[in-house]
Amino acid sequence: MRPKRHRHKQAEGPPAARPGVLAPAAPVRPWRSLAVFLILLASLLVLWKLVLLEPLEALSRGAIQGVFSLLPFPGSGSAELITVDRGNGDWIVHASLLLLPEREITVQIAGANEAGVRMQPVMLQCFSLCLPIFWALALAVWPGKRLFRVLGIGTLLLAIISQVSLVVFLAYWTDRYFVVASSTWTEFWLQLAGYLALNVAPYAAPLVLVIALHRRLRALVFGGYSVRIQPSPGA
Repeated sequence: MRPKRHRHKQAEGPPAARPGVLAPAAPVRPWRSLAVFLILLASLLVLWKLVLLEPLEALSRGAIQGVFSLLPFPGSGSAELITVDRGNGDWIVHASLLLLPEREITVQIAGANEAGVRMQPVMLQCFSLCLPIFWALALAVWPGKRLFRVLGIGTLLLAIISQVSLVVFLAYWTDRYFVVASSTWTEFWLQLAGYLALNVAPYAAPLVLVIALHRRLRALVFGGYSVRIQPSPGA
């Protein structure tokens, strides 16, 4: 009988990863992310205050004026709905151009001259404050390849939200001096909307958007984030 030849099996490499297999993502360190967020927030607030605030306010005023010019009011084609007091930066809303009947207190104060409704700069700042807050939150936990998607979509949506909030608050603020709401319930809802636009939306909107768009930050808050292992070329 011939001796049996032992066949040497070739060493097999590790099995290739299957498509769709889930592996945990790199862990996020909460305290480190918090420290980065605070540093970014301070830096971006300085940038926003010194560089971005005035152009953003001018852009908002131009957008409101552009919409006003399309409305069928007698003075909408030439008159400015909102002017700026160069002395203190107040916005002056000339609500008489909207053909709203003045309240008695406005008539007593202004007399024959239309004084307009003033809005202080400290109120105007609240509506663009959401942008540096969002940027700091988005960059505190690095979004990786989704960086431009998170920042681009988030900034665009926040710009729309802040502009709508500003218009809602202007309507509420004007209602304090001019008749805008014609019923008790309408006035109640307008006051509620004005309060939310000034005190809630600028701070809640960036937080909600960054959690919705930023997967790694969402994992830090809610947990359960995983990534897919890419299949090997030979699989």
